[in-house]
Amino acid sequence: MEGNRAYYTLPLFRYTNSVRFLVFLDGVVCVALWLAGGRTQYLEDNVVHFDFYRSVFELACLSLLRMCLLFHFFTRIEEISMKLLDEPYDRGLIKKRQAYYVSAIFFTLLSTAYAVTKGVFVLHEESYKEMHSTYVAVCIASLVFSVLELLLALAFLRMARRLQVMRIVHRYNSDGQEIDEEGNTIKKKVNLRRLFTMARDEWWILGLGGIALLVSSASNMMAPLFFSFVVDAALTSIEKVNHTVLVLLLIYIGGAIAAFFRSWLFTLAGMRFVARLREELFAAIIKNEIAFFDTTRTGELTNRLASDTGVVQNTVTVSVLYLYLCHAWA
Repeated sequence: MEGNRAYYTLPLFRYTNSVRFLVFLDGVVCVALWLAGGRTQYLEDNVVHFDFYRSVFELACLSLLRMCLLFHFFTRIEEISMKLLDEPYDRGLIKKRQAYYVSAIFFTLLSTAYAVTKGVFVLHEESYKEMHSTYVAVCIASLVFSVLELLLALAFLRMARRLQVMRIVHRYNSDGQEIDEEGNTIKKKVNLRRLFTMARDEWWILGLGGIALLVSSASNMMAPLFFSFVVDAALTSIEKVNHTVLVLLLIYIGGAIAAFFRSWLFTLAGMRFVARLREELFAAIIKNEIAFFDTTRTGELTNRLASDTGVVQNTVTVSVLYLYLCHAWA
């Protein structure tokens, strides 16, 4: 029909989400194993007095970097592949997809090579016995995840070609209502899930803000512990006091930087969402017939645009993420 438009979505259970879940699991498992590696002093020495043969701090950092980069790479490859289904000869999109694909392959290959090198040196002969058992587990987990991610990355482009048969078409009429193949309007339930999907374009910003929130929260919990270390160190030597105070200062600086990015990213996500929501709401209002404005007061419409969208902004962005993280910490 004339004036109708369509857009496509993808099913929840698909190759990309499986890969992204594995990448997320990689970061969580490696960092958790590293944090579980013995007492606090042992953990601190692992960072301050880094040793290639007895420390795995860099593997934990590499897993976090791998999680962020690969999650972004795979997401962008899928998004560009979806666009190429409608514009198959767009050379700009083809080059972008190739660049992301090569970057993902290169980074996973580099991570695998480093994990193999680390494993050969650390687990060679009896040197690994000097490490905590969970640190050995970090070496093994990093190697296993790197190899799996490399294999999945190699097959990712081929699997992306199947998006054409997987995508789900949604058709809309000129009034913005979803219709079926026969042109009949599909009634939709107004629920929180439908509301949260409106913020799907900002989920990557919220994810980065969530990581910053975790870092700032962790620094707030670690500060009292290191205050007690300062008191204990004062009973032994001034050198230990200076060292502990320096570590405490770094914790506060890291927490302040994380808090800055947390506030900035959450605000950015909220502003982007509410701007898009107001545009869509205004477009829906002006599509109504003249009789609609005779029966609806102007104050109600402006209140929807000005106030109600701001309330929805916090509901679907910051509040839901805080609720999820509080549940995770509990």
